[in-house]
Amino acid sequence: MEWASDFSDSRNERDEVHVLDLLEPHTNLKKLMVSFYGGSKFPSWIGSSSFSNRVDLNIRNCKNCTTLASLGQLSSLRNLCITGMDGLKRVGAEFYGEVSPSVKPFSSLETLIFEDMPEWKNWSFPYMVEEVGAFPWLRQLRTRNCPKLIKLPCHPPSLEKLDVCECAELAIPLRRLASVYKLSLTGCCRAHLSTRDGADLSSLINIFNIQEIPSCREEFKQFLETLQHLETYDCACMEKLADELQRLISLTDMRIEQCPKLVSLPGIFPPEYKDFINCCASLKWLPDGILTYGNSSSSSP
Repeated sequence: MEWASDFSDSRNERDEVHVLDLLEPHTNLKKLMVSFYGGSKFPSWIGSSSFSNRVDLNIRNCKNCTTLASLGQLSSLRNLCITGMDGLKRVGAEFYGEVSPSVKPFSSLETLIFEDMPEWKNWSFPYMVEEVGAFPWLRQLRTRNCPKLIKLPCHPPSLEKLDVCECAELAIPLRRLASVYKLSLTGCCRAHLSTRDGADLSSLINIFNIQEIPSCREEFKQFLETLQHLETYDCACMEKLADELQRLISLTDMRIEQCPKLVSLPGIFPPEYKDFINCCASLKWLPDGILTYGNSSSSSP
């Protein structure tokens, strides 16, 4: 269901709400995309539990909507992507729908994506939702270009991949990443990793864009001995990698790209280690055996 992409004054919000309400599809529908819808809210059928066969839902560029539909009761929903909702400022209890001890919100969801939400600041996780265990099968969570978002809810124990991009104010509690093996942080220069209350990161073997290591506490650095893959790119201000990276005794490969101020790397890496470096124009020193491309004018000592 796609409207015109031009959100001009000629569009009638009330008409579009009425039209989408009347466009309720058959309950056997498995996949639904709603794009450029101009209403301020969604009709109740979008998240009705009667759509028990729906597995994919994509809500794109519905810029006038200020609240999300109640989607937690879609029992078969596996993939949910919400992008371009400029008017949304908070996600709360309405997102999960009715909650009871026998009903887990988003009981089948595996992938959850939020992108391009410029005003979104709060994502709350009501106590009752946490008690019953929402998102019991969630594997991948992605939040991209949500510059005002300050907090993520509790991650379910099933979460394996966390991708955060251009979320400058976000705090990511490490104690909630016990099952995550792939963590990606891109363009999050002011975001921080919190280590309060302890953190078991033994499962984390892949990290992307790890420029935050120099500011992390000792508890966080301890997990580095299990890390296998590291990638950092587009770090315009980074001049060196932290000395703590010498703890990477399990590291097998690392990629460094588009870090124009990077001057040198730590000199101690595992013997099986492989490296790829590209477009780091200021690089002056590298350990032996490191592979470089692009305009990286580096040399071994």
